[in-house]
Amino acid sequence: ACGPDGHAVVWSMDGFFFMTLDTDGEPSMPPLRLTDTNAGIHSAEIVWTAWGWAVAWQERWTHPEGLPSPLRILILSPDAETLYEDEMVQIISEGVSEPHLVWSGSELALMWNHRDAADDPVPSLVFTKFTCY
Repeated sequence: ACGPDGHAVVWSMDGFFFMTLDTDGEPSMPPLRLTDTNAGIHSAEIVWTAWGWAVAWQERWTHPEGLPSPLRILILSPDAETLYEDEMVQIISEGVSEPHLVWSGSELALMWNHRDAADDPVPSLVFTKFTCY
């Protein structure tokens, strides 16, 4: 994702990490671990906002014990300090939430697919927004 002073990337490899890069693509900070779990991350999204970086992700595709896979959102300051974090929804273990973030210039929108049951053939599209004051 592009920001005013460079870029930010997220990746999953033995955890879920965030790092900013300068305009030349060089790291401007050490990697920041966003989760304590080593579970795989699915469908991560990152955007720049007026607050800083917004990151949304589904924590794992399918939980090995059949538990719901959480969808999380995190807003980081430009210096990568946590400003807001939340678990937005618990989705079923077989579902893929595919979170998407959109920044309008004053509001952050988070959208995702949600299924009510494993055999539900048609997921609902859920939308929530955050307003910057």
